Amino acid sequence: MTGKKWDVFIYGDINVDIVIPGVEQFPGAGQEHVVEDMNVYPGGGAALFALGLGKLGLTPAFQGSVGADCHGAWLREELKRSHVDCTFFGYIAEE
Repeated sequence: MTGKKWDVFIYGDINVDIVIPGVEQFPGAGQEHVVEDMNVYPGGGAALFALGLGKLGLTPAFQGSVGADCHGAWLREELKRSHVDCTFFGYIAEE
């Protein structure tokens, strides 16, 4: 097929994974814990599959939705950085 825009179409989940090294349990109700380090990564099986294919040199198209906030914008940029076609990417507006 000539003129194709993408190699594979992926529809599914996408989210932000928050990783806090050294934390073994969540604080109890009404408690807080101060942490030295916290990292965020793209998450969701479908999104990770799309990211992986993009990093391997393929051109995947991804369809999924995130909130219309800074995390949603960041996830879209992460997909684009890995050569994922975001034409079908959607945002869910807050009500």
